[in-house]
Amino acid sequence: MSDNDAMLNIKAIWGDAAPREAVRELANLVTRHVNGKLDITGGATAFSVRPDPDARRQGILAASGKLDDDETAITMSLHLATMHPEARVRPKVLVKIADVLRQSGSLHARSDGDRESWWVELRVKAVPLSTLRAGNVAEQLNTLDACARLLQAELPSPHLPAHIEEAFQEFRDVVQPVFPAPDDNSATAALMRDWATQTADLLACGLCVAVEAPYPILIEFALAHLSQAHLAMHGKPIGRLCLPTVDAQRIIQLCAKAPAPLEIAANALTLGVSIYDLGRASTTLIDRLCEAGAPAIFTGAQADLQLAFGGGQGGRNDPWRPAVRRPPADIPIEHLARFALRAAARKTGGLPAADETRLAADVCAALIDSAPGTQQRMVGPVATRAVKAFEKGSGARVDAKLAASLSSHNETLAGLEQRAGADRTPHVHEMWIRALTAPNTLTTLKQSILGQDDPLLQLFTSLQTQILTRPAHQPLLALCEGPSGTGKSSCAGILARLMDSVYVTVDGASISDHYQFTSILLGAATGIVGSWRAGTLERAAKSWKGAVVEICDIHAVSARLTGMMADVFLSIAETGSAQAATGHTFSCANLVLLFTLNLPQGDESARNPIGFGDAAPGFLRERVLDRLRTVLSPAFLSRCGEPIVFGELPADVLPTILLRGVSDGLRSAAERLHIPVAEFRFAENLGHELLNTLRGRVKALGARTLLEHGRRAAASAFTRFVNQNKKGVNNCTLAAKAVNGELALSIQKSNAKR
Repeated sequence: MSDNDAMLNIKAIWGDAAPREAVRELANLVTRHVNGKLDITGGATAFSVRPDPDARRQGILAASGKLDDDETAITMSLHLATMHPEARVRPKVLVKIADVLRQSGSLHARSDGDRESWWVELRVKAVPLSTLRAGNVAEQLNTLDACARLLQAELPSPHLPAHIEEAFQEFRDVVQPVFPAPDDNSATAALMRDWATQTADLLACGLCVAVEAPYPILIEFALAHLSQAHLAMHGKPIGRLCLPTVDAQRIIQLCAKAPAPLEIAANALTLGVSIYDLGRASTTLIDRLCEAGAPAIFTGAQADLQLAFGGGQGGRNDPWRPAVRRPPADIPIEHLARFALRAAARKTGGLPAADETRLAADVCAALIDSAPGTQQRMVGPVATRAVKAFEKGSGARVDAKLAASLSSHNETLAGLEQRAGADRTPHVHEMWIRALTAPNTLTTLKQSILGQDDPLLQLFTSLQTQILTRPAHQPLLALCEGPSGTGKSSCAGILARLMDSVYVTVDGASISDHYQFTSILLGAATGIVGSWRAGTLERAAKSWKGAVVEICDIHAVSARLTGMMADVFLSIAETGSAQAATGHTFSCANLVLLFTLNLPQGDESARNPIGFGDAAPGFLRERVLDRLRTVLSPAFLSRCGEPIVFGELPADVLPTILLRGVSDGLRSAAERLHIPVAEFRFAENLGHELLNTLRGRVKALGARTLLEHGRRAAASAFTRFVNQNKKGVNNCTLAAKAVNGELALSIQKSNAKR
C-alpha cells in the first residue's frame, strides 16, 4: 500500500481530526521522557511539557510541538542542555552527539540571557501513531534522552541561578554577587558553615566585619561560604564591590542601597585624608555604616586591615568596629584546590565534573612537597595555569616543576611588614584569672623550665595575688633577675601562651637614649616620620587578647636612662595608663609587664661573694636587692615587689635539658625533611655522655647552650643517618645513643628503654 493510500484510509477513519489526534498522541508519548506539566493549546494544534523549575533533572529538560500550517507535519523541539556561550565541551563528546543528531534531527542554540539553550528539532507526520511508528518515535526519544544526559554530564558547573544574579542588577556596573559555595557533606564544609553562620549573625546585628587571612584564596574560600550562609538565612548572597578604589561617601551610599552586605577590599579604601587622620576617618566610616544598618565586609591581610582600621596613635580599641573574623586554620589543600579551579574557570562557565576532579588531583600532586603555608599561597596560580591549559585543549598538565618555579620567586620590592584609666577588658580579666588560679599553669611552667621551681612558684604567686587583689585598671608586673640562660625570657613566653595572650619583647639593651625609648614604646611625636603608627606598648595594650610584655636587659643602658625608664613604668603601674608621644593617653590594664635583667656588675660576685660556694637563698636575695638599688629607684622596686631571683642551673637537670634539645631537634628535623618516624628511643645516660662535650661552658652560658648543643647534635645525626640509609627510613623506630661523644642513630626494632 502506498503512502497516499495510507493517508486516504486514515482520513477516512479520522477525517479532519487526524492531525490534532497525532498532536495528542505525540504529546502523551513525550511525557514518558519529560515528567512535567503537559499543556495542549490552540485546539490541539500545539503542546508543551514543562517540568518543575526547581527539580533537578537529567535527560531531556523540556519539549514542545506545533502543527504546521498545512497540517501535514508536527515540528517538535526538545531541550537538551543550557550552558554558558563560552563553555567548552570535549570534542569527542561533540562528535558523538553529532553522529546521533545526524539521524534524528537538527541541533540549534537559542539565546537565554547570558546563557544558551541547546535544542533538537524533529519533524513527525501529522497522522495518528500506529504501533510501529509509536515504537520508532519512542526509540528516537530514548536515544535523544541518552544524548542529553551525556551532554549534561560534560557541561561545566552552572553559573549563579538567575534570581541570585538579579539580586544586584541595579548595581551591576560596580557590584557582583559572590558565588556561594556548593553543598558539601565534608567535615571542612561543616566547619566553614559554622564559621559563616556566626559571621552572618554578626552582619544581621548590624556590625561590620573584617575577614582576615594571609592569602587571597583563603579570603575567597571564606567569602563563598559566607555568601552561602547569607543566602540560606536571607535569600540573597553577599555582593562584592568591584571598584579599584572607593571613598567613604561612596561606600556608605552603596551599602545603604544594596540588598545585601558588600565585600570591600581594605586596600581599595581611599578615605582622602592624611595618614595621621586615618584612624578618625576609618572610625567614622564604621560608625556611619552601623548607624545606617548597612554593615560591610572588609577583607585583606593583617597588615592591610591594620593600616585601614588600626587607627595609629589614639585609635579606638573596639572589637566590634569592625569585628575581626579569621577563617578556620588548616583547611585541607584538596578543598582549596577544587575551589580555586572553579573560581578560575568561572569566566568560561566552569569545568566538567570529571575534568574538575582530574585537575584537582594534578594541582594537589604538584603542591604535595611544599609546606602548608606555601601550598595555600600557590594553589591559586597553579589552579589558574591548569584551567588555561584545559581551555586551550593542549593536554598540558601542571606538575611539581611549576610549583618549584613559583616558590623560587621570593624577592619583593617592599620592606618588612609586620581608654585611659579604664578597667581591664572583662574577657581578658576572666581569662587571666582562670590561667593564674589553675594548678596546671604552675605545673606546666615547672615542666617547661627545669631547675627553677622556687622562682617559678614566687612568680606565679605574685601574679596570682595581683590579679585577685590589685585594682583592675593597673597592669600586672614582676621583676626577675638571674644569670643568662636560666629561663627568664622563656618563662615570659610560656606565660603568654598559658594566658592566651600576645607575647611582646622590648630589648632594653638596644635603647641608647630617651628619644629612642619613647619612640619605640610610646610612638614618635607628630610630624616625625612614622608618627602615625602607635608605639609598641600602645599596640600591645590594645590587643583584644591582652599581652605579656617582657622588658629585658634594662641594666645594660646608662644609669640615667635606666632611672628614667623605671619612672615611666612606675607611673604606668600606678595609674594604669601611659601617655603617647602625641599627647593622648591609653589604658595599660590589659598588660603584664615582666622585667628581666642581670645584675649591673655581673651575677657571679653576688652569688659567690667570698669564693667559697654559693650564697644561701635569703642572703643572695638581699645582695641582689642591694645591687638593684644602685640602678632602680626604691619606689619602683617596692612597686614591683620582692625581686624573683632565678638561680644557676642545678647539675642534676643539665642532662635532662640537653636531652630535651636532642628530642626536639630530631622531631623537627624529621618533620622538615618530610620523613615520618614512628618513635625515637634514647639510650640511658645519653644526656650525661653528650654533656661531657660541654664541660666548662655550661655554667657560664646556661640552658640556651644546652638546648642549642642538643639541637645541633640532632640535626647532624639525623642528616648523617638519612644520607646513609636512603631506603627503609620511613615509619621506623630510631634509637639514639652516644658514640665517641657524638649522637648516633640506628634503626631499632626491639623494645629498648625509651
